[in-house]
Amino acid sequence: MPCSSLYFLIDELGGFWNLSVTNGGLVVITLTVTPATPPVPFISLQDSTIAQTWQITVRSIGTLVLTGTPVLPPPPLFLGITSPNGSLYRLRIFNGALQTVLQPPSIQPVPIVGTIFQPAVSYLSPFTQPGGPGTATFPQQDPGQMIGLFVAGCGHFFNSWIIFSATVNCDQVAAMLCPVCGYCQRLIDPYSDIHSFQHEILLA
Repeated sequence: MPCSSLYFLIDELGGFWNLSVTNGGLVVITLTVTPATPPVPFISLQDSTIAQTWQITVRSIGTLVLTGTPVLPPPPLFLGITSPNGSLYRLRIFNGALQTVLQPPSIQPVPIVGTIFQPAVSYLSPFTQPGGPGTATFPQQDPGQMIGLFVAGCGHFFNSWIIFSATVNCDQVAAMLCPVCGYCQRLIDPYSDIHSFQHEILLA
């Protein structure tokens, strides 16, 4: 999901409500006539502490309601909402209660397709990519090593990908990396899609 977005709910009488947070992180809903994004009847979130999914709805009297309900596949753990002063909050459900948590700036490296991705902790040797994104990385393998089920855009041959979980714009994605140099071949968004039929063949 995006780090920050506008969320509008529809009440039981067809009224539109904007779900937002104040500068202090207080959750508020505001009745509006012209929603900026398509309104929805509910928003689903996975509880961050217990095995429970919840639907967030709004009543025409201006109150939010949480209803436990099974949802498949599991919904996200939080919504990203920006306060009026620009602070980014995570709206989540903690043990059945709606709460906001101030989101600190990310310090984790972000994978970019076509480039070497080196997480903060890595066992891979340092490689270079003098040609820029989408080009070969160096050093390359010897001719006798150029055997494998896959070959990545970096030019390396191998039999299986490294799948690394990373966060891109608040989405948990799967980064398909070359196991030799860490070249990012593809981002699968969301991460759970690695279990889809097309990716099971690719990652087998």
